[in-house]
Amino acid sequence: MDNDADPYVTNSGFADGGFADVRIEVTATKLSGSPSAGVGVHCREAPSGHGGSYYADVDEEGSVRIAAQGDDQDVLAEAEQPGVWKDGPNRLRLDCVGEDITLWLNGQRLLQARDGRYLSGQVSVGAGGAGRGETRVAFDDLTVMAPGATDE
Repeated sequence: MDNDADPYVTNSGFADGGFADVRIEVTATKLSGSPSAGVGVHCREAPSGHGGSYYADVDEEGSVRIAAQGDDQDVLAEAEQPGVWKDGPNRLRLDCVGEDITLWLNGQRLLQARDGRYLSGQVSVGAGGAGRGETRVAFDDLTVMAPGATDE
């Protein structure tokens, strides 16, 4: 993905009716960009920007967050976990189950938040340059499934 210095660019539209409870997994490889540019996954995203979504992202420096994005961004949980992002492919997972939003990276649970404002929507993957120039990320092996469909 190439965002040309936009704050955050996503690719979405994986289901007509959207998803309520969902697990999204994707392999992300950061090819270039600022170490502080996030790589993330969105759930319950309203089509065409009408409404909001939840997203979770992590950057190379170890900044991790889960947020609700509507008219404004509301960070629900955040942490600094240096060293969590590895060179090469990383497996991101976002679970959106009921009011619980949980971010995993490479099989390790990083962060969890609770919020009930968005009930269903699309899923997407994205990368953000955070105004720090172009960011390129390759996303592979996207899986969207019902929670509990596979072992953790």
